[in-house]
Parts: sequence; C-alpha cells; structure tokens
Amino acid sequence: MSLISSLHMGPGMLIRRLLSVSAWTVVGCLAIGLLTALDPVRDWFDGPGAVTGAVIIVLFVAAAVMLWILAVWHAVVDPNRTSIPRWLIVVLLVGTNFGGALLYYFGYVVRQPPTVNSS
Repeated sequence: MSLISSLHMGPGMLIRRLLSVSAWTVVGCLAIGLLTALDPVRDWFDGPGAVTGAVIIVLFVAAAVMLWILAVWHAVVDPNRTSIPRWLIVVLLVGTNFGGALLYYFGYVVRQPPTVNSS
C-alpha cells in the first residue's frame, strides 16, 4: 500500500499503520543491537560498518520516539473502550517511554480489530 492510499484510510488507521512501522523498526534495531554481541558482527561495526552502526542508532532513536508519541496519541483517541481507565494508560505510556509503547502496541493495538472509519 502506498503512502498516498494510506492517507485516505482515515486518521485511526493511519495511526495504527505508523505505530506498526515504528514498532517493527524498533524491534529490528534491537535485534541488530543484540547481534553486535557476536565478535564478528562487533568487529564489522567497529571497522567498516561504523557509519552503518551510526545510522542504525539514529534510526532506532527516531523510531522509538515516534513509537512513544504515537502510542500516547493512540491511547488518547482510541475509540475502543477497555476496562482500564484511559488516563491510567496514558500515564503508564508517558512513564515507561518506548518500552511501554512496545508492550502497548504488541499487547493491545495488534489484538484490536481495525475499525473501518475510525477517527
């Protein structure tokens, strides 16, 4: 799906799509970070892959900040009602940074059915 057609899905679906992209980007960057524990990978990042390592760090930080902001935004505007008060979800998301946002996305947003005309 292209970006132009994504803009026609409505704000609720756009938030979900951006949450998905940022969450999976953070997971990918974390996986690459875990791979640096292996000596050959670490040696490559210390030598010829230094620029790539810096790009991955910048990408991780940008995706984590975007994930965190979008998770708080989604929690505020989500039309689905839960048994947990909305204000408590927002406070927990603000207090737990991107770790809580990852749990919010994979534990709640993924499990909710997408609404057709959510706004």
